[in-house]
Amino acid sequence: MLQAIMSYKTAIELCVFEKNSITGCNAGSNDIPETKTTRYVKSMKILNGVITLSGQQVLDGLTIVMTPKKNNNDGLSWASTCTTPQVSIAESCKAVFRFL
Repeated sequence: MLQAIMSYKTAIELCVFEKNSITGCNAGSNDIPETKTTRYVKSMKILNGVITLSGQQVLDGLTIVMTPKKNNNDGLSWASTCTTPQVSIAESCKAVFRFL
């Protein structure tokens, strides 16, 4: 899932810098590609910079939401949440996405 997110995260950051706004940074517009599924990603949505992924196969039931926030230095910071009924997957997800 990390690989699936990274190119979209970068595209959202570029969109925000160009528009000076998170609003309108959506999949399929402002040079942000349309979303795709992968072996472990059942669905992905990007709306106003917020990335939402739903897992499948061994990651079924996992939802990751990454939310950008403009900071005072004209940059972005990201908050991520991992939701799943499987405790071990939730812990692993939080460890992986804490750096983004």
